[in-house]
Amino acid sequence: MKFDFSRGLKKEINEVELIFRESLKSRWGDIDGFAENIEADLFWMSIPEFVLLAYKYFDMEKDLSIKMAVIFKIVYLANYIHETIKDEDEGQEHNQELQFTILIGDYLFGKIMSLLLEANGGGLVDSFADMMVETNEGLVIKYKTEPDSTEVIRKTKASYYETAFVTAARLSGIDDEADLVFISELGISLGMVMYLIYTNAPHEEISKNIIQVNQLFKTINQRIMVVNSYLEKAIEEISNFSDCLNKVAAI
Repeated sequence: MKFDFSRGLKKEINEVELIFRESLKSRWGDIDGFAENIEADLFWMSIPEFVLLAYKYFDMEKDLSIKMAVIFKIVYLANYIHETIKDEDEGQEHNQELQFTILIGDYLFGKIMSLLLEANGGGLVDSFADMMVETNEGLVIKYKTEPDSTEVIRKTKASYYETAFVTAARLSGIDDEADLVFISELGISLGMVMYLIYTNAPHEEISKNIIQVNQLFKTINQRIMVVNSYLEKAIEEISNFSDCLNKVAAI
């Protein structure tokens, strides 16, 4: 599904897609198959939108916002490729095809570092490293203990949103630890909401996280004095969508 705020970002998203493909054109023939397979993942489609929303919220330049959206898109693709790698118990042969898949994933991670430096985002490496750790921890939980737990969603999906908001805040000059904690939690809560919406989760779960999003957003606005943001309109639209789900469920 598409929200109205997504349509309002269409021009920027088109630029993200162009730069994404241009950045990977030297290996696109090797990557294209993976990119096609992931197109059905609504979460993959939404991440660049929310990176743009986060960077708009913290008043970052358009060019930087687009570059960061490209980086997040590549990170998600790289993790998707690595997640396709199974072990011997799952029937994966350690052959040339497996080695090639590993190398393509590694190539993408190297490209991410290059693009970060080009965007003068070298100081954000620690945030991306933290996200990688979170993602890998989430995958361990997913495949070894609790595949459907909230913790898995939080670490493997919502961490992208968290990192988008934290990196945007840091680049804008926000360094107060308490502010960054609230901003981090806002990103996580938004990521949870979007994942739950895209997977048709029970409306009670969506509503619970929407309430948390609105509370965190209000707190952050009071702390850093941001008003009339495009992000506010997006949250309002998502909240209205959640209310409609509740009404339908009640009927």
